[in-house]
Amino acid sequence: ECYERALEIVLAVLGEQRTEAADLFDSMAGVYDAQEDFGKALESFGHALRIYVAAYGELHRNTASVCNNMAVVYHKQGNLSEALAFYERAFTVYAAVLGQEHPSTASAKGNMGNVLCALGRPAEGKAMLQECIATMTAALGEGHPSIAFYRDQLQSEL
Repeated sequence: ECYERALEIVLAVLGEQRTEAADLFDSMAGVYDAQEDFGKALESFGHALRIYVAAYGELHRNTASVCNNMAVVYHKQGNLSEALAFYERAFTVYAAVLGQEHPSTASAKGNMGNVLCALGRPAEGKAMLQECIATMTAALGEGHPSIAFYRDQLQSEL
């Protein structure tokens, strides 16, 4: 409710295309996702994505982040083809903006790997999970919790 009121104020005062509005749409979407109101989450993420792309262009970290978050929601819904498309978009943007060796890029690759395994493409999925683990280990060190998560995902596919 507080986010909705804040959004009303931002839209009235600053207008619909301001990144402040996108930030609020993104935050609201996270709340809707946590409440498992996936329709509203995707709608709010969609608004945030359109504003970020208009303001910053496709190749911006915020664009990648929202694409990744939309993919998570589609994945939770079981809409694996949409999840894969948004994970791929997030990966492409992260790779262009942050580089191939960045943990966010690796995470997007690992998420694509999970979806590919679920889509019955285990060879591709496992390869992506292995690349994700290698990149994250190099960047974050062996003991990082994200590495344990992706190792568990890979192990479940073996």
